[in-house]
Amino acid sequence: MKQLSFFSVLLILCINIYSQSITTPNIPTQGITLEFDQIDDTISVNSLGPWDFSSFTPTSSYEMSVLPINSSVHASNYPDATHVLKSANGEFFFGYTSSQFLSYGKIGNSTTTSYSLPLVLINYPFSSFSTHLDSINSTVLWNGLTAPLSETIEASGVSTGSVVMPDGISYSDAVLVSTKKTTVNGPDPLFGNYLTIEEISKQFWLPGYPIPSIEILHVFSNSNLILKRTLFMKENITHSFENFFNDDKKIIKKIDLLGRESINNNNFMFYIYEDGKVEKKIVIN
Repeated sequence: MKQLSFFSVLLILCINIYSQSITTPNIPTQGITLEFDQIDDTISVNSLGPWDFSSFTPTSSYEMSVLPINSSVHASNYPDATHVLKSANGEFFFGYTSSQFLSYGKIGNSTTTSYSLPLVLINYPFSSFSTHLDSINSTVLWNGLTAPLSETIEASGVSTGSVVMPDGISYSDAVLVSTKKTTVNGPDPLFGNYLTIEEISKQFWLPGYPIPSIEILHVFSNSNLILKRTLFMKENITHSFENFFNDDKKIIKKIDLLGRESINNNNFMFYIYEDGKVEKKIVIN
């Protein structure tokens, strides 16, 4: 009996670990636009959840779109990429496969990269127990000059748990990942200088989403801190993931403003789904 109990617990643990993993997203055919609340600073994060960010007040907003590769006029330069992420910082060319999340380069404000062999950002599935390291050598077009480039990504799973955004929306099965991406440009052809960019972040990934839903980012240029920023995904998504990732999602509970479970459609309800997602609903009878 004790042996059976041990294996039962082990099985439940394994199922729970697998369910709280970053897996390949099923991105809508037309792509998706995500809006983020932004804080122009970084915040401290505990290694263990749950995490509640509802007390933070955003200072601005940010938008990113993950679109099919043919939506970019530069698609021919990235023949193996499946999608392009468009933001105020440029276009970033990604590949999503059943087992990997890949970077093929970017077109930024002053730099352009295109990798013949992609940088593997993470392997799927990626859990709080996973670690990952990959690096590539390529070239960068840097202010009109071509220079050697090397890029390294390090990622380590930290823990899992629920998370509450500044807008009050809560999610379960978040995976906290610690990452460091180091890009070394140089030597440049004129003066032989090097530029080292380090992007150190804490990222929260949620099931079904193609990019982190929370990112707490520090950026260093030749060891000098040049950027601190925190992004929180907002609820207003142009193409709803619920409609595209899980058309037959199951509602497990409906509660009213007082937290009472109800089967009736009152004016204001919270719908709780089996994947842990919570939606606010206004029902007009």
